[in-house]
Amino acid sequence: MDAIANFFFDMPFWAWFVIAALFLVKEILTGTTFLLWPAIAALLMGLITIVQLDGQWVTQWILFAILTVALGIVGKPYAERWINQSSSDRPNLNEAGQLKVGKRGRAATTFASGQGRVVLGDTQWSARVVDDTVTVAEGDEIEVVSMEGTVVIVKRL
Repeated sequence: MDAIANFFFDMPFWAWFVIAALFLVKEILTGTTFLLWPAIAALLMGLITIVQLDGQWVTQWILFAILTVALGIVGKPYAERWINQSSSDRPNLNEAGQLKVGKRGRAATTFASGQGRVVLGDTQWSARVVDDTVTVAEGDEIEVVSMEGTVVIVKRL
């Protein structure tokens, strides 16, 4: 136990790099950005202690805590902006049905009461016409206007 305490009291610079790596691995596994800040702070502490801060373990740990909090406060808005930008590149990523909007196909059946089936690519879908007064016959060309669950909302072209 005394050896562990001595290690933390007189930590070599490379120990900060190990701590940074451990935080970074946990951050990658969780993906929360919460552990990113202590990882960066530990990396900076490793670089700082290479030039020998003053050798005081208390100073090192206090500076580590200050860096972690400061990086968390300053870095969080940048991280959130980056995360939000990357998800807005593909707004329909988890909504595969929305990717069908604008696609053209043909009616697989004659629509009765505004409902029928359409073929989009190699798949048949349940469909409903936007305007119930429009008659859609089998083979008519249609365009997808929107999706409601698994029902395709179409208009006749």
